[in-house]
Amino acid sequence: MQRYFSLVELMLCSILLLVSASLRAEQLYTHFIFLQDGLTELKKSEKQIAVDVWNEWVAQDGNYTLSTTVVLTMKDFLKRIKHKKVDLALLDGSNFIKYYPEFKSELKGDVWAVQRAVNAYEEFVVLTRAGGKVTDLSKLEGTTLSLFSEYKLLKMYLDYLVMKTARTSTDSYFKVVRKAKTESNSILDVFFGYSDVCLVPKHVLDNAIELNPAIGDKVRIIHRSGEIFTPAIYFSLGGTSDMTEARFNDAVFKLQNTVRGQQLMDLIGIHAINKIQQKKLHPMLKINSQLRQLKFE
Repeated sequence: MQRYFSLVELMLCSILLLVSASLRAEQLYTHFIFLQDGLTELKKSEKQIAVDVWNEWVAQDGNYTLSTTVVLTMKDFLKRIKHKKVDLALLDGSNFIKYYPEFKSELKGDVWAVQRAVNAYEEFVVLTRAGGKVTDLSKLEGTTLSLFSEYKLLKMYLDYLVMKTARTSTDSYFKVVRKAKTESNSILDVFFGYSDVCLVPKHVLDNAIELNPAIGDKVRIIHRSGEIFTPAIYFSLGGTSDMTEARFNDAVFKLQNTVRGQQLMDLIGIHAINKIQQKKLHPMLKINSQLRQLKFE
Protein backbone atom coordinates (compact mmCIF):
# COMPACT_ATOMS: atom_id res chain seq x y z
CA MET A 1 0.00 0.00 0.00
CA GLN A 2 1.32 3.43 -0.94
CA ARG A 3 2.12 5.46 2.16
CA TYR A 4 1.43 9.17 1.96
CA PHE A 5 4.20 11.62 2.73
CA SER A 6 2.68 12.58 6.08
CA LEU A 7 5.06 10.05 7.62
CA VAL A 8 7.51 12.93 7.30
CA GLU A 9 6.95 13.43 11.02
CA LEU A 10 9.17 10.43 11.61
CA MET A 11 11.68 11.84 9.15
CA LEU A 12 11.59 15.13 11.04
CA CYS A 13 12.54 13.38 14.26
CA SER A 14 15.27 11.39 12.51
CA ILE A 15 16.88 14.56 11.18
CA LEU A 16 16.52 16.28 14.53
CA LEU A 17 18.32 13.40 16.22
CA LEU A 18 21.25 13.91 13.92
CA VAL A 19 21.13 17.69 14.21
CA SER A 20 20.99 17.52 17.99
CA ALA A 21 24.02 15.24 18.10
CA SER A 22 25.95 17.79 16.04
CA LEU A 23 24.82 20.76 18.09
CA ARG A 24 25.92 19.47 21.47
CA ALA A 25 29.55 20.54 21.16
CA GLU A 26 28.73 24.01 19.81
CA GLN A 27 26.17 24.88 22.52
CA LEU A 28 23.78 26.24 19.93
CA TYR A 29 20.11 27.04 20.38
CA THR A 30 17.93 25.83 17.53
CA HIS A 31 14.16 26.16 17.27
CA PHE A 32 12.45 23.89 14.75
CA ILE A 33 8.72 24.11 13.91
CA PHE A 34 6.36 22.19 11.68
CA LEU A 35 2.66 22.41 10.91
CA GLN A 36 0.50 19.60 12.21
CA ASP A 37 -2.13 20.20 9.54
CA GLY A 38 0.16 18.86 6.83
CA LEU A 39 0.52 15.45 8.49
CA THR A 40 -3.10 14.31 8.59
CA GLU A 41 -2.62 10.69 7.53
CA LEU A 42 -0.15 9.80 10.24
CA LYS A 43 -1.70 7.38 12.72
CA LYS A 44 -1.76 8.31 16.39
CA SER A 45 0.46 5.35 17.20
CA GLU A 46 3.06 6.52 14.66
CA LYS A 47 2.98 10.03 16.10
CA GLN A 48 3.53 8.59 19.55
CA ILE A 49 6.52 6.58 18.34
CA ALA A 50 8.05 9.75 16.90
CA VAL A 51 7.50 11.67 20.13
CA ASP A 52 8.86 8.83 22.30
CA VAL A 53 12.02 8.51 20.20
CA TRP A 54 12.59 12.25 20.30
CA ASN A 55 12.05 12.54 24.05
CA GLU A 56 14.35 9.61 24.75
CA TRP A 57 17.12 11.20 22.70
CA VAL A 58 16.76 14.63 24.26
CA ALA A 59 16.94 13.08 27.72
CA GLN A 60 20.42 11.70 27.00
CA ASP A 61 22.18 15.05 27.23
CA GLY A 62 21.09 18.39 28.61
CA ASN A 63 24.16 20.37 27.54
CA TYR A 64 22.51 21.94 24.51
CA THR A 65 19.23 23.62 23.68
CA LEU A 66 17.12 22.27 20.84
CA SER A 67 13.36 22.73 20.77
CA THR A 68 10.71 21.36 18.44
CA THR A 69 7.23 22.87 18.25
CA VAL A 70 4.20 21.36 16.56
CA VAL A 71 2.26 24.41 15.34
CA LEU A 72 -1.50 23.95 15.06
CA THR A 73 -2.41 26.76 12.65
CA MET A 74 -0.82 28.61 9.75
CA LYS A 75 -1.64 31.87 11.51
CA ASP A 76 0.58 30.86 14.42
CA PHE A 77 3.20 29.45 12.04
CA LEU A 78 3.48 32.76 10.18
CA LYS A 79 3.44 34.74 13.42
CA ARG A 80 6.43 32.80 14.76
CA ILE A 81 8.35 33.44 11.55
CA LYS A 82 7.50 37.14 11.54
CA HIS A 83 8.64 37.52 15.16
CA LYS A 84 11.97 35.80 14.44
CA LYS A 85 11.23 32.85 16.76
CA VAL A 86 12.21 30.13 14.26
CA ASP A 87 15.50 28.78 12.89
CA LEU A 88 14.27 25.87 10.80
CA ALA A 89 10.81 24.90 9.62
CA LEU A 90 8.93 22.22 7.71
CA LEU A 91 5.82 22.70 5.59
CA ASP A 92 3.86 20.44 3.30
CA GLY A 93 3.98 21.55 -0.33
CA SER A 94 0.42 22.83 -0.45
CA ASN A 95 0.77 25.23 2.47
CA PHE A 96 4.24 26.26 1.32
CA ILE A 97 3.05 27.51 -2.06
CA LYS A 98 -0.17 28.96 -0.67
CA TYR A 99 1.58 31.11 1.94
CA TYR A 100 4.95 31.58 0.25
CA PRO A 101 4.28 35.27 -0.57
CA GLU A 102 3.83 35.94 3.14
CA PHE A 103 7.15 34.53 4.31
CA LYS A 104 9.46 34.42 1.28
CA SER A 105 11.27 37.58 2.40
CA GLU A 106 12.18 35.80 5.64
CA LEU A 107 13.84 32.80 3.99
CA LYS A 108 17.60 32.61 4.26
CA GLY A 109 18.24 31.12 0.81
CA ASP A 110 18.13 27.60 -0.57
CA VAL A 111 15.56 25.11 0.74
CA TRP A 112 15.47 21.33 1.17
CA ALA A 113 12.94 19.51 -1.01
CA VAL A 114 11.65 16.09 -0.05
CA GLN A 115 11.63 13.50 -2.82
CA ARG A 116 9.39 10.42 -2.66
CA ALA A 117 10.44 8.62 -5.85
CA VAL A 118 13.33 8.35 -8.31
CA ASN A 119 12.55 11.65 -10.03
CA ALA A 120 13.35 14.82 -8.12
CA TYR A 121 9.87 16.31 -8.64
CA GLU A 122 6.47 14.64 -8.75
CA GLU A 123 4.23 14.54 -11.80
CA PHE A 124 0.46 14.28 -11.40
CA VAL A 125 -1.59 12.33 -13.95
CA VAL A 126 -5.32 12.05 -14.67
CA LEU A 127 -6.37 8.46 -15.33
CA THR A 128 -9.48 6.95 -16.92
CA ARG A 129 -10.41 3.44 -18.03
CA ALA A 130 -8.89 2.47 -21.36
CA GLY A 131 -11.44 2.41 -24.16
CA GLY A 132 -13.89 4.60 -22.27
CA LYS A 133 -15.65 7.76 -23.46
CA VAL A 134 -13.52 10.11 -21.37
CA THR A 135 -10.61 11.01 -23.63
CA ASP A 136 -9.61 14.46 -22.38
CA LEU A 137 -10.25 16.95 -19.59
CA SER A 138 -13.19 18.59 -21.34
CA LYS A 139 -15.19 15.34 -21.03
CA LEU A 140 -14.82 14.98 -17.27
CA GLU A 141 -17.95 16.93 -16.35
CA GLY A 142 -20.55 14.79 -14.63
CA THR A 143 -18.20 11.85 -14.08
CA THR A 144 -17.24 10.11 -10.84
CA LEU A 145 -13.76 10.92 -9.55
CA SER A 146 -11.62 9.25 -6.90
CA LEU A 147 -9.10 11.36 -5.02
CA PHE A 148 -6.82 10.94 -2.04
CA SER A 149 -7.66 14.40 -0.75
CA GLU A 150 -5.34 14.14 2.27
CA TYR A 151 -2.53 14.95 -0.16
CA LYS A 152 -3.43 18.60 -0.46
CA LEU A 153 -1.23 19.27 -3.47
CA LEU A 154 -3.36 16.80 -5.44
CA LYS A 155 -6.54 18.60 -4.39
CA MET A 156 -5.05 21.97 -5.26
CA TYR A 157 -4.02 20.79 -8.72
CA LEU A 158 -7.44 19.22 -9.33
CA ASP A 159 -9.11 22.53 -8.42
CA TYR A 160 -6.76 24.26 -10.85
CA LEU A 161 -7.60 21.87 -13.71
CA VAL A 162 -11.34 22.19 -13.17
CA MET A 163 -11.23 25.96 -12.82
CA LYS A 164 -9.08 26.29 -15.94
CA THR A 165 -11.30 23.93 -17.94
CA ALA A 166 -14.79 24.94 -16.80
CA ARG A 167 -14.47 27.99 -14.49
CA THR A 168 -16.34 26.18 -11.73
CA SER A 169 -15.66 24.30 -8.50
CA THR A 170 -14.56 20.68 -8.29
CA ASP A 171 -17.68 19.61 -6.37
CA SER A 172 -19.94 21.20 -8.98
CA TYR A 173 -18.04 19.77 -11.95
CA PHE A 174 -18.04 16.10 -10.96
CA LYS A 175 -21.10 13.98 -10.27
CA VAL A 176 -19.39 12.35 -7.30
CA VAL A 177 -15.99 12.86 -5.68
CA ARG A 178 -15.03 9.64 -3.90
CA LYS A 179 -12.55 9.98 -1.03
CA ALA A 180 -9.94 7.28 -1.50
CA LYS A 181 -8.10 5.92 1.55
CA THR A 182 -4.76 5.99 -0.28
CA GLU A 183 -3.38 7.18 -3.60
CA SER A 184 -3.24 3.56 -4.79
CA ASN A 185 -6.91 3.04 -3.95
CA SER A 186 -7.78 5.87 -6.34
CA ILE A 187 -6.23 3.85 -9.16
CA LEU A 188 -8.03 0.67 -8.09
CA ASP A 189 -11.36 2.54 -8.10
CA VAL A 190 -10.84 3.29 -11.78
CA PHE A 191 -9.43 -0.17 -12.52
CA PHE A 192 -12.51 -1.91 -11.07
CA GLY A 193 -14.96 0.59 -12.55
CA TYR A 194 -16.10 2.22 -9.30
CA SER A 195 -14.96 5.61 -10.60
CA ASP A 196 -14.52 7.08 -14.06
CA VAL A 197 -11.37 9.04 -13.32
CA CYS A 198 -8.69 9.71 -10.71
CA LEU A 199 -5.74 12.03 -10.14
CA VAL A 200 -2.54 10.51 -8.72
CA PRO A 201 1.23 11.03 -8.71
CA LYS A 202 2.83 9.26 -11.67
CA HIS A 203 5.21 7.27 -9.48
CA VAL A 204 2.23 5.78 -7.63
CA LEU A 205 0.81 4.59 -10.96
CA ASP A 206 4.19 3.14 -11.91
CA ASN A 207 4.35 1.22 -8.63
CA ALA A 208 0.80 -0.07 -9.07
CA ILE A 209 1.55 -1.33 -12.58
CA GLU A 210 4.73 -2.99 -11.37
CA LEU A 211 2.72 -4.88 -8.74
CA ASN A 212 -0.18 -5.64 -11.11
CA PRO A 213 0.64 -5.27 -14.83
CA ALA A 214 -3.04 -5.64 -15.72
CA ILE A 215 -3.60 -2.12 -14.41
CA GLY A 216 -1.46 -0.78 -17.26
CA ASP A 217 -3.84 -2.37 -19.77
CA LYS A 218 -7.02 -1.14 -18.11
CA VAL A 219 -6.22 2.54 -17.47
CA ARG A 220 -4.85 5.34 -19.60
CA ILE A 221 -3.39 8.75 -18.94
CA ILE A 222 -5.35 11.66 -20.41
CA HIS A 223 -3.40 14.48 -18.75
CA ARG A 224 0.07 15.02 -17.30
CA SER A 225 1.11 17.97 -15.16
CA GLY A 226 4.82 17.65 -15.84
CA GLU A 227 7.37 17.04 -13.08
CA ILE A 228 6.92 20.14 -10.95
CA PHE A 229 5.60 19.19 -7.49
CA THR A 230 7.42 18.80 -4.19
CA PRO A 231 5.42 17.19 -1.36
CA ALA A 232 7.21 19.01 1.49
CA ILE A 233 9.95 21.54 2.09
CA TYR A 234 12.36 22.21 4.93
CA PHE A 235 13.69 25.77 5.10
CA SER A 236 15.82 28.03 7.27
CA LEU A 237 15.02 31.62 8.19
CA GLY A 238 17.13 34.74 7.84
CA GLY A 239 18.24 34.77 11.46
CA THR A 240 19.46 31.17 11.43
CA SER A 241 23.17 30.91 12.16
CA ASP A 242 25.49 29.53 9.51
CA MET A 243 26.57 26.88 12.00
CA THR A 244 23.01 25.65 12.54
CA GLU A 245 22.40 25.46 8.80
CA ALA A 246 25.68 23.65 8.27
CA ARG A 247 24.73 21.12 10.94
CA PHE A 248 21.36 20.58 9.29
CA ASN A 249 23.09 19.95 5.97
CA ASP A 250 25.36 17.47 7.72
CA ALA A 251 22.37 15.72 9.31
CA VAL A 252 20.62 15.34 5.95
CA PHE A 253 23.82 14.00 4.40
CA LYS A 254 24.23 11.42 7.18
CA LEU A 255 20.60 10.41 6.90
CA GLN A 256 21.03 9.61 3.22
CA ASN A 257 24.51 8.11 3.36
CA THR A 258 24.41 5.73 6.29
CA VAL A 259 22.81 2.30 6.49
CA ARG A 260 20.63 3.27 9.46
CA GLY A 261 19.56 6.49 7.82
CA GLN A 262 18.65 4.78 4.56
CA GLN A 263 16.65 2.17 6.46
CA LEU A 264 14.64 4.96 8.09
CA MET A 265 14.02 6.62 4.75
CA ASP A 266 12.92 3.34 3.16
CA LEU A 267 10.59 2.67 6.07
CA ILE A 268 8.67 5.90 5.58
CA GLY A 269 8.81 6.07 1.79
CA ILE A 270 11.29 8.90 1.28
CA HIS A 271 13.81 8.59 -1.56
CA ALA A 272 15.90 11.71 -0.93
CA ILE A 273 16.07 15.22 0.51
CA ASN A 274 17.65 17.68 -1.91
CA LYS A 275 18.94 21.18 -1.27
CA ILE A 276 17.61 23.34 -4.12
CA GLN A 277 17.35 26.98 -5.11
CA GLN A 278 13.96 28.57 -4.45
CA LYS A 279 13.54 29.23 -8.17
CA LYS A 280 13.21 25.48 -8.72
CA LEU A 281 9.83 25.73 -6.99
CA HIS A 282 8.54 28.44 -9.33
CA PRO A 283 6.58 26.06 -11.65
CA MET A 284 4.67 24.74 -8.62
CA LEU A 285 4.18 28.25 -7.25
CA LYS A 286 2.89 29.40 -10.65
CA ILE A 287 0.09 26.80 -10.58
CA ASN A 288 -1.20 28.18 -7.28
CA SER A 289 -0.91 31.75 -8.53
CA GLN A 290 -2.90 30.93 -11.66
CA LEU A 291 -5.56 29.17 -9.59
CA ARG A 292 -6.03 32.28 -7.47
CA GLN A 293 -6.32 34.45 -10.56
CA LEU A 294 -8.90 32.12 -12.14
CA LYS A 295 -11.05 32.25 -9.03
CA PHE A 296 -11.30 36.03 -9.28
CA GLU A 297 -12.01 36.24 -13.01
